[in-house]
Amino acid sequence: MLTENLRPQSGARSLNPHAEVVAEFYTAATLGLLTWWIDHDFYRGPKWLATTYRQIAAHGAPVT
Repeated sequence: MLTENLRPQSGARSLNPHAEVVAEFYTAATLGLLTWWIDHDFYRGPKWLATTYRQIAAHGAPVT
């Protein structure tokens, strides 16, 4: 689904290398966050996870 959204609006069937890298980055980041969340006993629940993911994906997050 992510790669479909990264395709140019021109309807090209293949992704350019940059789009493939972006798709890989977000996929790996999502899986990493899910793994962390599971390893930490589902810290604060799914609503927290979804909110945190959206915030980081859209804006980044400062390390505190």
